[in-house]
Amino acid sequence: MIELLNVLYVQMPGAFVRLDHDAVAVDVDGELKLRVPLIRLASIVVKEKGSKRIAVLRSNDRYARMGIKPFNDSVRRLGVPIRQEMRFTPGDKTFDAAIERIRKVDPDAVVLWGEAADTGRAAAALRKAGIKAPFFGPDRLLDPAFLKEAGEAAEGMTVTFPMVLGRTDEVWTAFERRFTQRWGKAPDYFAAYAYDGTRITVDAIRQAGPNRFRIHDALYALKTYEGVSGPMRFDPTMNNLSPLHVYRVTGGKFVPVERQVASK
Repeated sequence: MIELLNVLYVQMPGAFVRLDHDAVAVDVDGELKLRVPLIRLASIVVKEKGSKRIAVLRSNDRYARMGIKPFNDSVRRLGVPIRQEMRFTPGDKTFDAAIERIRKVDPDAVVLWGEAADTGRAAAALRKAGIKAPFFGPDRLLDPAFLKEAGEAAEGMTVTFPMVLGRTDEVWTAFERRFTQRWGKAPDYFAAYAYDGTRITVDAIRQAGPNRFRIHDALYALKTYEGVSGPMRFDPTMNNLSPLHVYRVTGGKFVPVERQVASK
């Protein structure tokens, strides 16, 4: 087996390369110039859990197709290519053919990707078929619908999530109160991120005026932002460097795992 390694060459005078959570950061004269993620969920599956035989079961839609690709690329770069990737149609109730193909690779990790209810049914079917490998998935699975459909099969499921659950600080509770009064339901993290993104954009327009180039410059000059979703720290390419939080199903509910991993 040939091991393929990635090499990062830094030839700029005054540059300093360091490890920043699960990413390689390059500082020049004390200022962050580049940050290359070493993965998020992939780091947990391969580096922490030591998985070697990874199978993927995902929905056959754009969300899962686009979402799983960076994960697949990441584990491949870590030297552990996906052994089997199977798909199901949103709304499916049975997964027999996909599960049989997954069983043949004897997985030591199964990554599930899709909408919460669909993926919960897939998790239950995998456990019923006797597949005992631990489950991993994206933030969209941190949802009551996943727990309901998966039942006992959800136990041990690990996901990464961009926010801290159960916050009681005034910034979040005030936003939650206003959102609930307006829309009749509590906000999820999509609502929080949409609100923060809109506020950042509006602030840039107010600062720069009706000029798209100045608006662009105002946005890219932003280094930090205290939003309702939490504190944000941006790199020069406008990627949010705030850490992702890890949650695992324990006793039928998602609970935080102490370790955090860097985001994109």
